[in-house]
Amino acid sequence: MRFFPKIKSIKGLYNLKSRFREKKYFFYDLIYLLKNNTPLDFVINFFKNNYRKNINKYQHKEYFLSTKFDDFDWFLFKTPLFIDYFKDKQAKIKNILEIGSYEGRSSIFFLNFFKQSKLHCVDTWLGSDEHGKDNMYKVEENFDYNLKNFSGRFKKNKMTSDEYFKKNNLYFDLIFIDGLHHFDQVLKDAENSLNFLNQNSFLLFDDYTYKGPGYKKGENVLNAVNHFLKTYKDHFEIIYISEQVLLKKKILSK
Repeated sequence: MRFFPKIKSIKGLYNLKSRFREKKYFFYDLIYLLKNNTPLDFVINFFKNNYRKNINKYQHKEYFLSTKFDDFDWFLFKTPLFIDYFKDKQAKIKNILEIGSYEGRSSIFFLNFFKQSKLHCVDTWLGSDEHGKDNMYKVEENFDYNLKNFSGRFKKNKMTSDEYFKKNNLYFDLIFIDGLHHFDQVLKDAENSLNFLNQNSFLLFDDYTYKGPGYKKGENVLNAVNHFLKTYKDHFEIIYISEQVLLKKKILSK
């Protein structure tokens, strides 16, 4: 017999608990940035955008009404800043490259949000050290099911990102990097992407604050992105830094 109601059933108390949890995770992320010697201007950008993200929380959950997922939602809570920035630019994004598709959650979001776009999905569907004992056969099966209604608007490329870039001859308006989360591969994906971005295009990194198990100090997404931003600072404008990092390619004068 339950003597006390669940917190979820008391709306005010549940909302208070949720806000406390958000603040706690934000504090952990902030400490993580500082421990990894993140430049101060990046930290300030991250701080400001955490506040902005908490004001606008719209996530387009209606995109996912008839879908199959075995993993938790690791993507949608990061999208409010993205939605706010692109709300009047959706028609400009026609060709998208997604490195790391997994069950297709981000794929569904992009194809629904950018209704005139074509999506190129790159994944081995073999998993990596961060996936533990995930059933990758089921993961790929879910991806195929979730994208069955988008026939003709996406292409499935079952290979590594390195293999894809070697054979690719397309240019993109948006490239989303969410593949292998090791420093070397994140940096390699970003540098390869440089060669295939249209003018006024965008590069989006996922999992900036990812703290996966088994990663050595410095061997993480955050340090790869920070290194890329410092190395190629003249090539990109930073739109925002949060759990995701959005960059806009600059038009360089010859």
